[in-house]
Amino acid sequence: MRLIFVVGQLRMNKITEIGKELRGQICWGITWDSQLNMSMSFGKPHLRIREPHATKSRSRHVQQLASHRIVTVKGAWWLWIFCAYWKLTASESLMVTNSSSLRQKQRAMAHLDGQKLKTLRVNAATGATEFTFDLGATLHVRRYSNDDSDIWTLYKPNGFVLGVRGDGTFTYSRGTTPPDRLIPRKIEMPNKTATADRQ
Repeated sequence: MRLIFVVGQLRMNKITEIGKELRGQICWGITWDSQLNMSMSFGKPHLRIREPHATKSRSRHVQQLASHRIVTVKGAWWLWIFCAYWKLTASESLMVTNSSSLRQKQRAMAHLDGQKLKTLRVNAATGATEFTFDLGATLHVRRYSNDDSDIWTLYKPNGFVLGVRGDGTFTYSRGTTPPDRLIPRKIEMPNKTATADRQ
């Protein structure tokens, strides 16, 4: 299996390293909520606590969510798709989006449950991302708007967090870093495509 990242030239090593660690992990606990959007776990379960934080987002909804503490059971790896539109193609006959009915979403998420992450592609200009899985599912994620909110956030077992934003930037830091101390880095153009092979 191969994991392909399309990212800025200077940011390749860290992203590729994270991808090598995550590739082949089984996803589970896939959920969707009208307020929190979609999330999924990878690896062994444990408790996660997201503290209240400040945000520069202009969205009242995002500001309200940021002001609350969220406690959940998640995997060692936890992927949260937040301020984004998404499309999940679970099989040739089953494709859903964030605007599909709850019943359709649940059917597609049940099909994705238990699949292993195979590849990941990130657009350096917009953060739009494609996740593919070993039994045929594909998840496309793109931004709501060009702001500083994370399109998706990946919480790692070691406490570090990778956030890809809709304004073409990303952050990578310890999960305990206050949001006002995060340093967004531009995903640079032109893109360089790298391949991370399983070792």
